[in-house]
Amino acid sequence: MEKIYIKKKMKNTSRVIYVALLCAIFYSCNNVKFERASTLAATPIDSMHSVSKNNILSLLHRLGRSDSALLGQNIGCADGNLAYRHMDNLNPKPSILGIDLGYDTYGRDYIQMIAYIENHVKSGGLVTFNMEMPNPYNKKGDHDKTVFDYSLLTDESTSANFNLKTILANIGNLLQRLKDNHIIVLFRPFHEMNGGWYWWGSDKHWPTQQEFQNLWIYTHDYLTKERKLDNILWVYSVNHQYDPKQKSVDYYYPGDQYVDIVGLDYYQDNMSMVDQNGSLSKLSQYKKPIAFSEIGSKKIRKGNFDNNLYKEVLQYHQVSYILIWHSWPNNKMAIEENLNAGSLINDGRFLPLGSAKY
Repeated sequence: MEKIYIKKKMKNTSRVIYVALLCAIFYSCNNVKFERASTLAATPIDSMHSVSKNNILSLLHRLGRSDSALLGQNIGCADGNLAYRHMDNLNPKPSILGIDLGYDTYGRDYIQMIAYIENHVKSGGLVTFNMEMPNPYNKKGDHDKTVFDYSLLTDESTSANFNLKTILANIGNLLQRLKDNHIIVLFRPFHEMNGGWYWWGSDKHWPTQQEFQNLWIYTHDYLTKERKLDNILWVYSVNHQYDPKQKSVDYYYPGDQYVDIVGLDYYQDNMSMVDQNGSLSKLSQYKKPIAFSEIGSKKIRKGNFDNNLYKEVLQYHQVSYILIWHSWPNNKMAIEENLNAGSLINDGRFLPLGSAKY
């Protein structure tokens, strides 16, 4: 999600501490300590995982031809700030559990998170991850836009590549543990690459199409070929292009063989700008399932956003699921913290947890 800036002038010490904590937790302002956990051994390819992935894609394609969709809720950042209540306070629960893998190098044990994921999937749900990956070039945060040569990331003789591989090795361990439990992950790395605010899509030094595609393919091949992780569905997740200076949603597309689902991240207070600069219609060309891979309000964040507005996405019949973003201090985004939550989750057109068969 696009970075939110906080005013520097504070009236008292407690506010200074509060903002410092927010900065460290949500915007990863500090350098990140890169530590590679012991790499878990790859396990053999499981033919049933291919069946499960095909079934999920078939379900999403069917929903994209109907007036129904899956409803999802992101529950926060996996670096210790998961708000399980965003799901637990809803009945019925949404079908899709979203988790933001930010903002560290993912070398944790994630015991509680994995157990929660397992329970959600056993109940008939799906799980999606994105990564708020720190900058491998200088070990700073995901919004650090230091200009550097993107080819360093895929050159295995460089320190930048070593740092990238540290991150990928750790994320591979998490995905391996889920693979061992036959859990398919809708995985959307390098999301919002066309927006301008992340290092992997910086408006200070936009990567060329080839540079970004090389990074995506390198990541894809490491996880799927070297680590033999056959439990991943790859989501190409772009930001709604609200500014012509941003890159088009199709600019960085790495190729059909590297993408399973295309997603649009959309933060506005109504649906009137969904196709601004062709943001939605251009994604239709790929013949992949389409999702609102993140969605939320732009300015109405005090708990007074009307969840019923999300129903308007159903008019876009090609959309198979939406993932509503989580709340953070002074920003109430989650379904449970806004108006008419019951009306949204009980609308029969949004299939609740356990009702979507795949």
